[in-house]
Amino acid sequence: MIKNKRGIWRIVEAVIAVFILASAIVMLFLQDTREESENLLFDDILNEIAKDKALREKVINDDSNSVDAENEIMNILEKRILNQRLEYNVSICRVSDSCASENFYPADIAEVYSQERIVSSTLDRFEPKIVKIYVWARE
Repeated sequence: MIKNKRGIWRIVEAVIAVFILASAIVMLFLQDTREESENLLFDDILNEIAKDKALREKVINDDSNSVDAENEIMNILEKRILNQRLEYNVSICRVSDSCASENFYPADIAEVYSQERIVSSTLDRFEPKIVKIYVWARE
């Protein structure tokens, strides 16, 4: 029979420890990947806005009386953000302005994720604007 049972138990303990460590490393890797994919979602949307010629022109020509660019960006966000718990808004302002975040999201929200991109010009007009996306979870 088996003469050294303590040696076998040590081997079993070592194998279990390796499984625990491997699962912890895999979980950390998956968590980091998920956070990066959420950030990349907004990067992709902002890149899409910057690369679309018609939308660039709307952003550059945007003023305080016009909401065409904001509405079009909101339509893009509606198609791309599938999580029903998330609410979002968009602001467009000149680079020289402070682009204060008042009235772009509810004041009682504790955490708001925001990402911005500068859209600098079209072929015939240079008037840089900041496109800022605000996203928060509905409670």
